[in-house]
Amino acid sequence: MPLRRELPSLVLTITLWLSASACNAPAPTALQASDTPAPSALPPTLAPSTTPHPPSVLVVAPAEADATLVREISQALQELASAEGWALETRQDLPSGPLLPSTRLVVLLPPISEVEPTVLASPETPFLAVGLADLEPRPNLSTIGPRGILGEDLGFAAGFLAALVAPDWRAGAIGRPNDPRASAELRGFVNGFRYFCGFCRPAYPPFSQYPIVAELASGVSPAELQASFQRLKESGVQVAYLPSSIDTAMLDDSMTQGEIQLIGARRPENLRFGWIATLRFDLVSALREVWPEIIGQPSGLTVPLQISVSEADETILTPGKRRLLDEVLAALSEGAIDSAGPGASTSP
Repeated sequence: MPLRRELPSLVLTITLWLSASACNAPAPTALQASDTPAPSALPPTLAPSTTPHPPSVLVVAPAEADATLVREISQALQELASAEGWALETRQDLPSGPLLPSTRLVVLLPPISEVEPTVLASPETPFLAVGLADLEPRPNLSTIGPRGILGEDLGFAAGFLAALVAPDWRAGAIGRPNDPRASAELRGFVNGFRYFCGFCRPAYPPFSQYPIVAELASGVSPAELQASFQRLKESGVQVAYLPSSIDTAMLDDSMTQGEIQLIGARRPENLRFGWIATLRFDLVSALREVWPEIIGQPSGLTVPLQISVSEADETILTPGKRRLLDEVLAALSEGAIDSAGPGASTSP
């Protein structure tokens, strides 16, 4: 039958066509090494970030440093450093080893000791020693008051002024027992008084040997001050010196009753009358003077420590007397007067 003979041929034809189609199919693409996708890059490892230390001025003030000195110097430095955009830091001891490069100035206050190793370890850092005596000169070390802050100098100036203005040499001072600072000033006070007039003899009673020192019996209190002033008045004293270590905040006109005029390092706020002059070491002015020369660069300057006169009653400290006082102050600053020589005081 014709249909049956043609069926095998048709099946063979279809099979051959499918085989040819399979042979002509595109071959799979082989991936080359260059076609392999690169793995994503890992983020780089970053070093720990450090915040730069801002430029600063370092004040080194031991725990036993005079609080008034630390406060006044720090206030002046805060103003000066802020104008430069610098910070102010304070610590009680010197750091060991070299200082940070950002340290623009190191200010050393007494009674700090053994500063040489730190100064030598940081030759590019300027140092300023305030009132520190007997330091070895260094190119990066400047000094205000190379003889130190001598209480005898301040007392000497006060004693000279007291002798200069006291009627009939009738001068005295308030003493404070067991106070080395007050003792140094009183020793200088007696020497300054005698430098001007020798052993001055009053012309009328009471015939006391001036100057007279009235010691506080114990601590500083209104009652103690009142008692000391009373002893001075009974001895005929008309001009008295208050050492810088005595707190004068409690002093007012009722204690002196207008009979005693005063010289001191700080004028009491409640004292309206009877103040002759304020004498004090002018450390802040000296600091401002050397500041432009020492900031950021070693200078090796030496500046004498001056005693300033302020709040003066010019009816008492007249121009002629002021000139004599200024000559003595200049000699003290230059070290031309031995203010710490042997002196004695007379107690009432």
